[in-house]
Amino acid sequence: IGDVAGPHSSEFEVELKPLSGEAAETAKDSVRRALSVFPGAYFAVNTFLSERMEESLSGFSAPVVVNVFGTALDTLDHKAEQVADVLRSVPGAVDVQVQAPPGMPQLAIDLQGSKLVRWGFTRGRVLDDLETAYAGAVAGQVFEGDQVFPVTVMLDSTARLDPTKVASLPLRSETGAYVALGQLADIRAEEGRYEVLHLDGRRVQTVTTDVAGPNLTAFVGAAQERIRAAVRLPPGRSSA
Repeated sequence: IGDVAGPHSSEFEVELKPLSGEAAETAKDSVRRALSVFPGAYFAVNTFLSERMEESLSGFSAPVVVNVFGTALDTLDHKAEQVADVLRSVPGAVDVQVQAPPGMPQLAIDLQGSKLVRWGFTRGRVLDDLETAYAGAVAGQVFEGDQVFPVTVMLDSTARLDPTKVASLPLRSETGAYVALGQLADIRAEEGRYEVLHLDGRRVQTVTTDVAGPNLTAFVGAAQERIRAAVRLPPGRSSA
């Protein structure tokens, strides 16, 4: 991917023969059908020029963008899914996506205060050790000519990529005793968010869609009517 994006996003460039009009739409539909067999993945099919123009206008590579503003993340997610369902019902809608959907697998580590005291740990000490183990910590520098390279220490990749080994991570207390992380914290798998979108300082959940066919204005008008009729926003929430 040439743009700045997280590891959850990537792009594939497919070179086609020069096409226009109905032939171009048919080719895009063929690409969508080929990608539809991959479960759990969201795809959008765009030409290079249209993608760049749409990103310049709205920040997203789609001609139709709906922003739902609010403060409660669960409410934003729920209303954004409602908007997405409405958009899917409008004729011509393709590649409907909620841009920051919940459901990202996460490992929650809740440090237990009584257990920390019992074993002589502080929260800051444990968090620093976790950061060193899984994110790395700079331990020194290597000089080669006029270049300086940091030396980072962390766990071996096989240990860092196995969530079942987190609880057995050994931590050393101030007294020199080694205690496994699982003896200091409750560790569980749960779902979370990989990203919380903001626009103009406000939390936002964004829904995008492409439109099959040339009549974009008619599609937007129909979508606005259906969203107003079907989605009820709580006080203090707004969509655009």
